[in-house]
Amino acid sequence: MKNKPLKIELTNLDNTTKNTLHYFIKSNLCKNAVLAEDNTFDLSILDLDIKYDNQVLENLKGSKNYIIALYISECNIKTNDNIFTLKKPINVSDLVTLINKVHDSKYNTVTKAIQSHSNEKTVLKTKIDSSHSHLYNAVAPKKIKKNNEIHLRYKAQKFVGSNKDINKDDIDISKIYLTDKKYLYYYLEKMRSLAQANKSHTILKTSSKSIFYNFRKKIFLYKLEKNQLKYLQSSILVDNPNISTIDDIFDSDNMVPINENEFIWQTSIQASKGRIPINTDIHKTVKMTNWPNFTKLQVFRYNIQICALWSQYKISLYDTAKQLNIPQRYVFTLYSAMNALGYLKIEKTDSITQIIETKSNNSSLFSRIIAHVFG
Repeated sequence: MKNKPLKIELTNLDNTTKNTLHYFIKSNLCKNAVLAEDNTFDLSILDLDIKYDNQVLENLKGSKNYIIALYISECNIKTNDNIFTLKKPINVSDLVTLINKVHDSKYNTVTKAIQSHSNEKTVLKTKIDSSHSHLYNAVAPKKIKKNNEIHLRYKAQKFVGSNKDINKDDIDISKIYLTDKKYLYYYLEKMRSLAQANKSHTILKTSSKSIFYNFRKKIFLYKLEKNQLKYLQSSILVDNPNISTIDDIFDSDNMVPINENEFIWQTSIQASKGRIPINTDIHKTVKMTNWPNFTKLQVFRYNIQICALWSQYKISLYDTAKQLNIPQRYVFTLYSAMNALGYLKIEKTDSITQIIETKSNNSSLFSRIIAHVFG
């Protein structure tokens, strides 16, 4: 009979660590565990370097549940049959080994050790959670069949445009810039800010259409056909929209609701098409303050690799594309979307220019992403 997977609780973790472990547990690399969906769990992963209530740890130690405690320098917890420690930066194979060890202990089984890095390409080919298939596509290997490659290029161009890369010595780089005040996504954020400031719903009126924001539910609402919406998101606005507060949103049952972040993200990508807001310095450092919740957002190739790089290194938009050896339009489109949500900013510091050493070509993409985040 097949053993049940462990239920893992992620507690006392910063957002970056929690989100990355969330993706890891959902991936096909973690075969013997799932995320706990209620208050019942078998294994808790926590970070000793974050301040926490000692009672929380005591309660865990006193229960029959297992603990994996992360630490970076000092480890002030004694290990036993139920408590394990793992030093940061996290090595993905060590993490999987510990999870398998807990699984074997709980169910009195022996799990086959994690495959070596030389076999990880095979691991990536196995089926993954369908709800996260778009994340898999975002980090899929470059070596794909020719017909699929054409298909992926077409889909990618739909999101990131077709701009060619610019060089450092190019005098005219105007093609990479857009005036954000001429596009819808800029005003969606204004709608949200006005609603939050006044604790009221808001309405945005263009020359022909209206969009509503429900500040209690944190959603946008619209009554537009798919092609009408796409045109409004991607085209320069004829006139500046009028934004105002309203007491109620009538006929909302006949409108399409969409999460606020998802709508701003989607709309900024449609406007960007490989461009960034005017006056953005492509040679200064990108500082990422939040990881996007990619499980809920529109994702295209290289998104996760770019974020992993930004989370670890002080690097510019220009050098990001150079370091990852990818077209600049992917970097610029992601920057525009994250900038629209306030997830990053450009600092005044200079970018690193040296090539960052990468792991073996045989190491899995998920291993590299986790190494970037925890490194």
